[in-house]
Amino acid sequence: MKLLKKFSVLTFIALSVVFTSCSKDDDDSSPSIIGTWELVKSEYNIYSNGGFKDIVEEGDGTENVTFYSNMTGTDMDGTTFVWKLEGTAMTLTSKDEDGEESSSTGEIQKLTDKELVLYSTHKDGDNEFYYRDTFKRK
Repeated sequence: MKLLKKFSVLTFIALSVVFTSCSKDDDDSSPSIIGTWELVKSEYNIYSNGGFKDIVEEGDGTENVTFYSNMTGTDMDGTTFVWKLEGTAMTLTSKDEDGEESSSTGEIQKLTDKELVLYSTHKDGDNEFYYRDTFKRK
């Protein structure tokens, strides 16, 4: 009886080790923004003739943005920026040719291994404009 009990305890320990070591908790498979993304669609609104007009433009394959792991990146015009991500809120900070710093904050609405959707708004007086850019990973 002691031998059977000892065998049961050893079997339980062995199975615990096997199942614990096979756990997927150690696998961080969440998508990363790091890499180069090609703009496939821009959606935004403009104020024209006393009202807002929604615009949708398809990407032409030449507009890319790259996010590097050192928290910097380059935009479609080749401008270097610093990026910060807190949850889904993303802030991009860059300097213009005069050295003036500007920041913009948006939201990551979707991030998968293949698709990134960024959304932001801009207020100008009483008018609020939105921008939604959809990218695919290159």
